[in-house]
Amino acid sequence: MNDLSNMPIVTPMNDSQWVPDGSGITPFSLGDGTIVYGHRTASGEVYDEFGNLLGHI
Repeated sequence: MNDLSNMPIVTPMNDSQWVPDGSGITPFSLGDGTIVYGHRTASGEVYDEFGNLLGHI
């Protein structure tokens, strides 16, 4: 598991649920007004469509 303590907290922009296979691409706010699209894992990590770790919920 990654150490998330240095990762930004991201906020889901809608009520989409976690999708086990990671296919649930949804918008997230990075907190500075930036909107990114990605999916969250069961542990709360958020990855973009290319597999880059964006932050955590």
